[in-house]
Amino acid sequence: MANFVFDISIVETDPGHPESPFSPPDDWTGSLEDYRGWLRTQFKASPWVRQRLAIAARRY
Repeated sequence: MANFVFDISIVETDPGHPESPFSPPDDWTGSLEDYRGWLRTQFKASPWVRQRLAIAARRY
């Protein structure tokens, strides 16, 4: 899938998924709280993550 087109009905959070901004690194072993912290860090650092999260949240 291209970086500019994505299916907002699928939010991939499995570790190591290369096309998902919501996917932690491949070697991820953290808890749900750790994931939330990681996602917040990604949200603050990347306009692309903010945009994708806003679009996904708007769907729901």
